[in-house]
Order: sequence, then C-alpha cells, then structure tokens
Amino acid sequence: MLSLRITFQAYIPKSLGKPLIEYFNNHKHFNPKDMINYDEFKRKLQTKSKLGSSTWIPEPLIGGIRDTFFATDNTDFHNHHTEHDKRLQITANIDLSKIGKFGVFDTVFTHNHGKFNHQHSDESHQVQVYIQKLSNYVDTGTTFIETSAVYKGIFNEEMPRRSEEYPLKTSVINKLSGTFFHQMGTRVENNTTIIKVAASAGYPFIWNSTHIDFELEIELIKDISSKKITVNIKGSHDDFPAYELLINGLVKYNYNPARHGYSGPTPYNLGMASRDFSATEWISLSDHDIKGNGKNNENFGW
Repeated sequence: MLSLRITFQAYIPKSLGKPLIEYFNNHKHFNPKDMINYDEFKRKLQTKSKLGSSTWIPEPLIGGIRDTFFATDNTDFHNHHTEHDKRLQITANIDLSKIGKFGVFDTVFTHNHGKFNHQHSDESHQVQVYIQKLSNYVDTGTTFIETSAVYKGIFNEEMPRRSEEYPLKTSVINKLSGTFFHQMGTRVENNTTIIKVAASAGYPFIWNSTHIDFELEIELIKDISSKKITVNIKGSHDDFPAYELLINGLVKYNYNPARHGYSGPTPYNLGMASRDFSATEWISLSDHDIKGNGKNNENFGW
C-alpha cells in the first residue's frame, strides 16, 4: 500500500523557560541563614529542574503574583524532526490508493494510544513554588512586638494532567480536478480528495483556559499521466506556542514564537492572533504503484 503520513503538532520550546532553581538563585532570602528549610527546598528545585530536560515558565496570576510555574516540552525549536513531548498533535495516515474515493468511515487520523480520529496531548506539569515570610512575635504583656523574621520555601506539586483528547472535527470531499477530454458516456472518476481537520486543547490545570487551536486542509491530487501525486497542505494556528508540520517524518513547516517576541502564553497570542501557512509535496508514482490500484489506466480516464 502506498501511504502518506502527515503530522501537525504544537509544543512549548524549552528555550522559552529556564531551570526552576534559577528563579530563586538571586532571591535575597534564598540562603541557609534566612530559611528554615533551605536544603530541602533547594533539593526539590534542583530535582524538578531536571524533569525530562524541560524548563519552567511562570504563570502570571491575579495581582501580578508569579508563584506558579508550568513545564515546557523537552525539546527546542529545530529544523530536523526528533521525537519530543507536545501539547497538541494530530497524525494522518493516508492510503493514497483511495484518493478520489475516500468514504466517511475510512480511518485517516490515528492516535498514540490506539484511538482513531482523536487528537493527542502529552501530560502537563505544574508546581507552586515561593518563599514565605514567617514572622516571630514577642509578648510584652501589653502587646506583641515583631522580632526578626525567618523564611520557608513552599513547594506544592500538582499531579500531571493531560488535556482532553477530544474526537477530531473532520470532513472529506472527493472531486474531479482539471480538464479532461473523453468519449461520450465515459465515466471519469474523481482524482482529488480534500481532508479538513480542526483540533483544540486547553491547559488542563485551568478549566476555562484559552485553548491552543489549529486547522488543516489536506488536498491530494492524483495524476496518472504524469505519474505523480500532489499534496497541498494549508492551514492556520495560534501565535503560541511552536508548531511543526511533518510529511513522512520530515519537517516541511515550522514556527517559533520567540522570533515574534513571545516568551509565554497570553490571551492575545492564543485567543486573537493567528497565522496561515502552506506547504506542497510531490510523490512520484511507479508503474507498480499505478497497477497496484487494481485498475488499468483507461478506467481512470487519463
């Protein structure tokens, strides 16, 4: 079977964050003299800084307090594909012999965990980390007087969570592309299939978070006369995070949010800003591939 594998995925590059302990190295109270649990707190920071080679980005909370952090994915922006974690992914495995005659029940999108026509997300990680002031008071008999304060490192870790892996929104259209001359009454079969898909995933630790969204349109055109298949892919995605399109394991499109001034997620780069993209791939057909369709050339009408 002549097949085509298309993957589109969103991920958070580790270069956008930094090791968790680096957010505290310059804190004036991060030292054994001021903190009652300095060694334990430092050990936890160092341990989480090594989580799958990922880094951490602070979550801006109400009032400007930034004591909650989320983990990036375990890769950076690149031009060559390597396996890595991702926030949202779709994978299409397309049987090219079905171009022009895909049915509504044909399986196109596969899933890492064995599901069909579902999106995929890896686990997300979140920690709440800060240094808390613990004041000491002396009872004078008439009032309480604050003496020198001590500090404690607070480290609360959430259990990893996975964004909902919803069924994909898809549609399939078969049609005839181009101009053909044939005898009256000859049936010319469809030579084109257009597959549309949309995916969306939210941050699993916030129930009403702004989602990562993207849409793809995959156009497959089979031309027996020139012995090739043209694959046109176009779509759109949010301005955050990073995105990459893979065709048969090779990167054909990538987007780096850092190049556009984004260091983390915001309501704007996830909810308002978006970018269009496109890519084209050509697949050559051998005589064996053509005969493998089970029909001779005349029956295709070319």
